[in-house]
Amino acid sequence: MTATAVATESAAVARLPGGDLSYTLRRSPRARRLRVVIHPDRGVVVTLPVASRRGWARPDGLVVDFLAEREAWLRRHLDRQAAARDRLLDRPPLDGGRLVPYRGEPHRVRVVPAAPGTRRSRVSRVGADDVDELLVERAPRDQRPTAAILDAWFRERARADLTLAIARHAPALGVAPSRVTIRDTTSRWGSCSRKGNRVEHP
Repeated sequence: MTATAVATESAAVARLPGGDLSYTLRRSPRARRLRVVIHPDRGVVVTLPVASRRGWARPDGLVVDFLAEREAWLRRHLDRQAAARDRLLDRPPLDGGRLVPYRGEPHRVRVVPAAPGTRRSRVSRVGADDVDELLVERAPRDQRPTAAILDAWFRERARADLTLAIARHAPALGVAPSRVTIRDTTSRWGSCSRKGNRVEHP
């Protein structure tokens, strides 16, 4: 195995007491043991060490036994994910009054044309009788989808809040981050580089 080895994936099916279960078999040079996760888009993903690692050349029986022991848990979470996907499909479009969370509370998205001559779209939080709103005033020349406009606004709010929080807590921790970066990831909440750059993963 070389340092440049990369993970490989293949489709597989486990014959379980409750019926066949499809999963993705992933071989990773970084894996040291068998690991199972339920990915929101890909379903069950089983990660194993590479076949060249001692004891992992033919793990089929081990994988099936491992999944069988956890079948009830796996199927329960797969059912929950399927129900969640159905709810997402039933949502109104973003421009049609969808509710989105902001600071832990649901807000209805309302899109209106901005005043003539406005160069940049604006987002503002306004109160309403039934539920608060995120009012998107779309500039005439702004071709971005509403989701992109809201994403940029959310990032600005997050960066401002994080900068304030870091300024408040950094002295007590004895650190001084030089930059805050916000990125989309799936497995981390945050990290810090050796140069003192703080990376937030919403």
